[in-house]
Amino acid sequence: MIFKALSETDEMTNLLNKRSFIPMFNKAAEVAMKYNQPLSVMMIDADNLKEVNDKHGHKAGDRLIVTIATTIEECLRTSDIICRYGGDEFVALLPQLPASRAIETAERLRNAVENTSFDADGKLIKSTISIGIATYPDEVGNVFELLEKADEALYECKRSGRNSVTSYSSAQVVASVEHVSSAKLYEVKQGGSRKTDKS
Repeated sequence: MIFKALSETDEMTNLLNKRSFIPMFNKAAEVAMKYNQPLSVMMIDADNLKEVNDKHGHKAGDRLIVTIATTIEECLRTSDIICRYGGDEFVALLPQLPASRAIETAERLRNAVENTSFDADGKLIKSTISIGIATYPDEVGNVFELLEKADEALYECKRSGRNSVTSYSSAQVVASVEHVSSAKLYEVKQGGSRKTDKS
């Protein structure tokens, strides 16, 4: 049993690792689909791990990861499933939590991390996180695509400046607006080219 526990948890944070999380996600997804219950996923990424590693060493970077992991545990419910997905990325599975409440929870977590710090050789280390959220069935029709869609929301979150929360639906709105803007710009350029050709 000890070896099984070690194989299912992340050694640094004592959270679940990716290997043990995926079966739990699949099970939660099946339950949500069967009973038509909301299910939210948060993809959480530390914004400055590389900077901390470079400036203060990997020991400080490890402490940063542990500090963020502890803050996540303190902010989420005992029924939520938290995993260190790899490197500086975490995933939280929030059963029976609709999109609006998931966003509120994510904002509370983001604020908590921003206001948390630790001392490393006399220097105060702080961090921020970016969070991408996807919720079934509010935003995502296929419950098994939640991880993928939350990751897409996280990508938009990082791209737009970090230290923020982005839901999958809002990320889609941004992508749609940018697509329309690009299309209009293309039309203007093409129109300009045609006028030049006629002259």
